[in-house]
Amino acid sequence: MIKAVIFDLDGTLYEPRFFPLRLILADPGNILKLAAERRCRRQLQGRCFGSGDEYYDELFLLMGKGNEEKAQRCREWFWRRYLPNQVRIIREDFYKRPQLKDLMLRLRRDGYRTAVLSDYALAEEKLAACGLGGILFNGVWESPELGGLKPCPQVFTKACSLLGVRPEETLMIGDRVKTDGGATEAGLQFIHLIEKEKDRGKHGPLCKDMLWSEILEYFKVLS
Repeated sequence: MIKAVIFDLDGTLYEPRFFPLRLILADPGNILKLAAERRCRRQLQGRCFGSGDEYYDELFLLMGKGNEEKAQRCREWFWRRYLPNQVRIIREDFYKRPQLKDLMLRLRRDGYRTAVLSDYALAEEKLAACGLGGILFNGVWESPELGGLKPCPQVFTKACSLLGVRPEETLMIGDRVKTDGGATEAGLQFIHLIEKEKDRGKHGPLCKDMLWSEILEYFKVLS
């Protein structure tokens, strides 16, 4: 029996089309830092860290190719430009999922514990940009603070522990099988959010693909 539902944020609670392009257009002078952040983040996916600080120290040192001065410049860009740009773009240019607020309210009304688990910081600000600033979740976390980037199993088990539920009682909903789908290795159930019907079945018969409208129907938001 499912008692808790955890949502990925980026690309899941808002439509992801052209988001990387908008990030580039928002800060073209730092395109090399943007590319380095994406590349180094992929290198660290799945690794476990003792704290968020340890993760970010490793990330920026990788981006700076071991040079402390360059790492510090990457750190300042990340916190002062990159993440604020993400929030602004979501607020101004991207669309939250249809009936998103209705879904969250329905889940809480039906007794589910709800949470958001993002690989990026400023999750609260992004939720506000998606129109969910007034919704009370049982948890809103960035995964480095729970031990690393998804698909690190420790991240999912820690989230379940904080929610007071067992992994087998928890459903993860996200748009990336490689990262969000790692929840299954920790014992959670997983729904892969797809954008189009043609995307169904690309990851094999064991992956539960659903369109957003099907997720709304699953939780009886649409009748």
